[in-house]
Amino acid sequence: MRRTMRFGLFAGVAACMALAAHASTITSTFTDLTSWESAVSGVTTVTFPSGTAGSYYYITSSYTIDGVTYVQTPSTQAMEVQDTSTAAPWYYQYNVGWAVFSMASTTATNPKITITPTSGTTAVSFELATQNNFGEPVVVTFSDGSQYTLSSPSTTAAVPVFFGVTSSAPITSLSFTLAPGDNLVNGTEIILGDFSEGTASATSQTPEAATFVLIGFGLAGLRLFGRKAAA
Repeated sequence: MRRTMRFGLFAGVAACMALAAHASTITSTFTDLTSWESAVSGVTTVTFPSGTAGSYYYITSSYTIDGVTYVQTPSTQAMEVQDTSTAAPWYYQYNVGWAVFSMASTTATNPKITITPTSGTTAVSFELATQNNFGEPVVVTFSDGSQYTLSSPSTTAAVPVFFGVTSSAPITSLSFTLAPGDNLVNGTEIILGDFSEGTASATSQTPEAATFVLIGFGLAGLRLFGRKAAA
């Protein structure tokens, strides 16, 4: 009977740990810069080298600036860093300074940009848009597996979408792809501007309710196994 009790205990602990391991570490999401900054300390923002207004330059491999690395898949295609000021052509007027543009999508290829923040980062934010087709949904996937589908601005020269998160654990990567659909046919490019990172405050690092629910299920499983073993 003791052996059975031990098995029930271990099984309950394993269930608890497995459920907790799959819980998201994202604790809060933000849709405006002011709210995000109030929940974060030590904020730094990537600053791309500037050039002539309206110009651009290509990135043909992984690119690290201010400790943050950008990589595109497929790597055979170049990303671009372009001026999005009002001095640029009309379709770049997002006014977020110099921003990263993915390759254009095709029916066979969905461009993917992966950003690796500096070590220990627990809060990130960015501005997002698309071009050639405006208003296309973009899927953002974080290193803990959390996914968010964001709709980009639907008009030209619009204010880009702001999105930020805080996390209870370091964010080691976040990637951007176009949501499945006909947008891939239209040569859509993902535009990423003003990437910022920092440290989430203690209050914003409190796990989401869903995390506690999962842990609770695990503990309930532990107790159930224990009762069965005792019987």
